[in-house]
Amino acid sequence: MATMVTGTPAGPSSTDAASSGGPREPVTGRFRALLGRWRLALVCAGFLVLAMLQAPGKILGDTKSDLVVDPLAFLGRALTLWEPEGAAGQIQNQAYGYLFPMGPFFALGQLAGVPAWIVQRLWFAALMSVAFLGVVLLARRLRIGTPATAVLAGIAYALSPRMVTEIGAISIETIPLALAPWVLVPLVGAADRGSARRAAALSGLAVFCVGGVNAVATAAVLPLAVLYLLTRPAGPFKRRLIAWWVVAVGLATAWWAGPLVLLGRFGSSFLYYIETAAATTFPTDVLSVLRGTSHWLAALASPSGPNWPAGWALVHEVVPIVGTVLLATAGLAAMCRRDLPERTWLVLGLLAGVGLVSLGHLAEVQGVLAERLHDWLDGPLAPLRNVHKWDPVVRLPLVLGLAHLGGVAVRHVRRVREDAGARHGRRGGATLASRAVLLALALALVASVSPALAGRLAPPAGFSDVPGYWQQTADFLAAEQPSGRALLVPGSSFPEYEWGTPIDEPMQALAESPWDVRNAIPLTPEGHIRMLDAIEARLEVGEGSAGLTRYLARAGISHLVLRNDLDTGEAVATRAVLVRQALRDSPGIGLVATFGPVSGGDDLRDGSVADAGLDEPAPAVEVYAVADTAPSAWTAPLSSAVTVHGGPEALLSLEDRGMITDRPTLMAGTPGAPIEPAMVTDALIRRERNYGRLIGATSGGLTEQDALRLDNPARDYVLPALGAAESVIEYLGGTPTASSSASDADGFAAARLDTQPWSAVDADPMTAWRPAPWDESGEPPWWRLTTERPVAAREIIVSLGQEPGVARPEELRITTDTGELVVRVADTGEEQALPLPEGYTSTVTISSLVPAGAPGAPALSIAEVRVPGVNMHRSAVTPSPASPVSVFAFDALRGRSGCVTGAEGDPRCAPGLVSGSEEAIWLDRGFSTSQWFDYEVFATAVARPGRALDAVLAEARGSARVEASSEPVTDPRGSGAAAVDGNPATAWMAGGDDFRPTLELTWDEPRAVDSLRVVTAPGLAAATPTAVSIDAGGLPRTVRLAEDGIAQFAPVVTDRLSVTFLLPGDAESVDPYTRWEQRLGVGVSELEVGGPNPVADPDTEVFFECGEGPEVRVDGTVMLTAARTTVGRLEAQRPLALEFCDTAPTIRLPAGEHRLLGRSSATMSIDSTTLLRVGSPGDTDRGVRTAAETPRWNAEHRTVQVEDRSEDTLLVIPENTNPGWTARLDGQVLAPVAVDGWQQGYILPPGAAGTVQLDFAPGPYYRAALAVGAGAVLLLVLVAALPARPGRNRPPRSPGRAAALSAVLMTAFVTGAALLGTALVGGLVGMAALAGLWVLRQLLPRTAPALLGSVAVLALVVAGGLLLADADGTETQRQVLAVVALSAVVAGVVPGLPARWLPGRRGAPAVVAGR
Repeated sequence: MATMVTGTPAGPSSTDAASSGGPREPVTGRFRALLGRWRLALVCAGFLVLAMLQAPGKILGDTKSDLVVDPLAFLGRALTLWEPEGAAGQIQNQAYGYLFPMGPFFALGQLAGVPAWIVQRLWFAALMSVAFLGVVLLARRLRIGTPATAVLAGIAYALSPRMVTEIGAISIETIPLALAPWVLVPLVGAADRGSARRAAALSGLAVFCVGGVNAVATAAVLPLAVLYLLTRPAGPFKRRLIAWWVVAVGLATAWWAGPLVLLGRFGSSFLYYIETAAATTFPTDVLSVLRGTSHWLAALASPSGPNWPAGWALVHEVVPIVGTVLLATAGLAAMCRRDLPERTWLVLGLLAGVGLVSLGHLAEVQGVLAERLHDWLDGPLAPLRNVHKWDPVVRLPLVLGLAHLGGVAVRHVRRVREDAGARHGRRGGATLASRAVLLALALALVASVSPALAGRLAPPAGFSDVPGYWQQTADFLAAEQPSGRALLVPGSSFPEYEWGTPIDEPMQALAESPWDVRNAIPLTPEGHIRMLDAIEARLEVGEGSAGLTRYLARAGISHLVLRNDLDTGEAVATRAVLVRQALRDSPGIGLVATFGPVSGGDDLRDGSVADAGLDEPAPAVEVYAVADTAPSAWTAPLSSAVTVHGGPEALLSLEDRGMITDRPTLMAGTPGAPIEPAMVTDALIRRERNYGRLIGATSGGLTEQDALRLDNPARDYVLPALGAAESVIEYLGGTPTASSSASDADGFAAARLDTQPWSAVDADPMTAWRPAPWDESGEPPWWRLTTERPVAAREIIVSLGQEPGVARPEELRITTDTGELVVRVADTGEEQALPLPEGYTSTVTISSLVPAGAPGAPALSIAEVRVPGVNMHRSAVTPSPASPVSVFAFDALRGRSGCVTGAEGDPRCAPGLVSGSEEAIWLDRGFSTSQWFDYEVFATAVARPGRALDAVLAEARGSARVEASSEPVTDPRGSGAAAVDGNPATAWMAGGDDFRPTLELTWDEPRAVDSLRVVTAPGLAAATPTAVSIDAGGLPRTVRLAEDGIAQFAPVVTDRLSVTFLLPGDAESVDPYTRWEQRLGVGVSELEVGGPNPVADPDTEVFFECGEGPEVRVDGTVMLTAARTTVGRLEAQRPLALEFCDTAPTIRLPAGEHRLLGRSSATMSIDSTTLLRVGSPGDTDRGVRTAAETPRWNAEHRTVQVEDRSEDTLLVIPENTNPGWTARLDGQVLAPVAVDGWQQGYILPPGAAGTVQLDFAPGPYYRAALAVGAGAVLLLVLVAALPARPGRNRPPRSPGRAAALSAVLMTAFVTGAALLGTALVGGLVGMAALAGLWVLRQLLPRTAPALLGSVAVLALVVAGGLLLADADGTETQRQVLAVVALSAVVAGVVPGLPARWLPGRRGAPAVVAGR
């Protein structure tokens, strides 16, 4: 039978005021009394000072930047559910939750004219003060500790690890922490002070004040209150209190519960595309939970430092770790004491909190349902995924325990002082121990809050104010946008600017016209996200086109805002120079305005440049206009619509071909999509996506059988009817696999698509398979080829790749089905034959002998593998429509050459720009036709950088042929050929690790040479040589260069000259993404031998004869090509149309599966192929887009005037689709369709002109829900304000039988809760520890509290020591120890057996729970 301890007096009264009368106190006594009266105000003032000292003068990127910058405008927008300005129309995500209390707080500051940064600090101080005062008052109500130790506990709570970690970054999530004590305060002692109704209502008002931004965070204030109510003595008062409290909580949360339901019904589902359970539960081991360091973001850092400095310190630094461990230990020790008031409730609350925060944590020692719960957190329990939000349930019991332990020590010291006649000895030792405990608690508190005291609450890169040029940009766009929207480019996961880091884009607060941006979590349909990604992919490679202009225009994008003030490295965004080139090369896109100062392009210091000179000077903001933007509402005949297979991104390649201009498209599988015309593309290839990145976010193409590397709920952004859009990789002849690759999406770096296992057999030595540099498996990396049929080859031909600065392996292990060999390999990138074990085999595995990540491990990289008798291909198999296809459009997956054209037309080249091709040689596609059709074949190509192209250009210019000792950039504008092209704007740049950079020139005829000149263009980001070594086949000669770069020497007649560049100065480049300094190699703009190099006009024509261009095959038909282009187009690698040798070929294809192959030549890479069905010219004609008038156009209600129609017509609104939008014409509801995969479309039936009424139906319900919620809060205030009815203050006593039944039920509840909680937290280990310690407690009842406390303290202290000694190697040991410590606390409250049941204990007093 259990006896609950409720409100047992455990200390003096809650006042330290001196009694009146008697002699006058000395000054020190009066000072102490004054301090006692004002201590709470002094602490709150200290919080204010602490808050003001955090990055003074800076606005921090906290929660919502527009709430800080313009709170009144933000609150006004929060009153509508549909927000049309941002993200092409969106449901505002929980904006209603800021209506109270955060929004009004900042609004009052704005109305009072207080600077925004000061309002922000006042908010921080208010949160800390509310949390502090709540704990002090709660401790007094519970009679826990003394007034002084209650203050100590309040400070520990107000500056708890969660508060310290989050208050500067996401302060909205600290509101539940601050108000959790206040939810309990009215309930404690309710029976003695007033009615159940008033107590419950006051508690409900505290719940109301928590706000509704995040339902889970708000719910974190409820578990302790629920447990408190359940552990009250049985009787009518308990039932009334619970009933009233349930009603009060319902009234308090009604104002956001209704809008939350609408958000869940009509909002975009983004939970699959954010952090996963693997990330959020990783730091939730029991020790971390008890310490308060369970937030997964606290451990993250960028090359410039921690994202959250205070949280980082709590996780990694010694002093805060020691402090948090000691405070947690003190809390556990207190809970093992019998004299702790409300011990059972506090222990069950702690256990519940640890269980909630550690939910789904996977480890060697884990809860009994951990794996299933972990999976559910990525599924049905996804809203609970951020389990750290339950931290208040853990923290409050621990700090109350801290107050009690301190109170015990204080009272002991006071008793000793009062006992003037006490002898020394044991009492003196106990006093010393008590004082040591108090000192340790104080020092531990200081240590745990040291990051706050050090001014690290503020995240880095706060800002003084949004620069004025952003307001100018917003004003310009508002004046220039009658329709359309502005797209901020380049995209970035977060707004990391050179002037600071607001958590939201500045346009969110400033814009008065529609705008859009690709960020980390677009709260929009997946089709819209894919559309933005297609734009970003083009900008990332710096490739512009008329098709890009049309693609932007059909998306309703009227302006592009180039953010040159974006911190490219911190934001991990595309370089502005690439974006600028793409826009400049897109006809119809033009610069219309610039704002802000010119910056960039400056050297960081002598000999060091930023980003290899790619950061060119530019205004902070450049605004470009897009021609012929789609109006806000337009119509087109439904018969002109095109069905597209390939996702929204496919429209960009089709616009490049001019095949869907001004025509609406419907994605295949969309209800209402026409059967014809249909177009099939390969734009959407099966991949795996890392949602935490924008650049390099997707893996190489995948087969259906490829295992996924990430534990994401969704592999990629999901589209309806994905099977009708997605192409899948298939291997023919054999399948390459590997232990890992740098093309995998699970790494800390961008995926490199030219490093996948296929790269070792793609016939291109410039690509290579490379293991993932983040591989921590501890196993040697391996690459494997599995052939379709056994082969009996005796050897394989292997070319090894090279990782800069890392040695190649000296030995490799070759494994087949018949055995394995360890073979020595040469340190070369040339081909070498390696023996195979004898016998037939279907697998060949090449592996290193050294585990990945081992110190000094060589880098295994394989450029090429050839197995005799095995011919391999990689084909992307496109969707197979059942209807006739008008167009098949296939595009090669090209990389980036390494050069970009600057604003002044000057090439800028850097190794950091180079990205390899996923399809370097072959464009291989599988496709299907439903019946016999004739198709015309078209193809394009681009120049293929390399020595063959250099030779073609040298011939066109009449210049020397050149070979370089190193070419990190093979683009002809940055390769060795650039040194002899007669253009000083281009330059050869040697590799940074090339310590003898050499150019070897060759002429057709010998010539006399007696001088040369080395030209280095001013500002070239490279090292400048001061001497050269000349070798013409005889004895090399070293000559120093004159100031003008000339070197003269004895004449020599030769057709070959080797020039080595010596004594360069030191030059370094700082990579913006990694912040690493990289050595720059020698740069040579021109190497003039005997005179200036010949210059070719960029318009000089170059002809490639029949058979010199790429080859195209369709099934068994081989088509050779020729090409006609210019020197300038070859240098810039612009796409050119191929000419088929037999004119434009037409091929007849029967029904069934087919295969198209395009093979690149030595000088040209296949770029695209198109199959156009003969006899269907109208399928690709330009459409007619008719603008519709919009007399009324606001956020949630619009009217559109449509003309009379003789056929079904599409009404298109370039905003995101949403099921909440309805369209009516003459009272008839129009059928909705998704146009272009994401835009609103409605089918108009034939008929007369009329007015279409567009309404966002949930909008009125949203505002009604807010109004009803406001009424519910007012009702709650009224319930709390009504006086209590007389005579109902004390609950009646329960009859004896009812009391006995209540005790039995309580015993069962406590026992069940303890067992269940321990099992969920610690699994079998926890249950075993609980059972053993419970038995020990039964056997040693008198010393049980000290014994259990010792176990808890020792276990947790040792766990903390292991954390300091070896954080990475002691996870299991720490988990076991922390589980044992928690089990010791729980064992103290599990009801014991009656004494008569214990051997030798008959007649002894019963053991009661909580004693």
